[in-house]
Amino acid sequence: SPAALVPAAGPVVCVHGDADTVVPLDQSQRYVAATTDARGEARLRVLPGVDHFGVIDPGHPAWVAVREEVVGLL
Repeated sequence: SPAALVPAAGPVVCVHGDADTVVPLDQSQRYVAATTDARGEARLRVLPGVDHFGVIDPGHPAWVAVREEVVGLL
């Protein structure tokens, strides 16, 4: 569980679709809050209209945002 490892050793960005019916958005919100409360570096990027699988499918338009975030962490 990522929540058990708060704060992470490096920066974290959570990319979450607001149409995700598998994992509720508040799970990512709580993780980011717990991490920043523990003085870790984390932020959340919410993608409107994107479901659970859009953020892991390189063929989905949401993948552009995921790629931006990963490249931004490098």
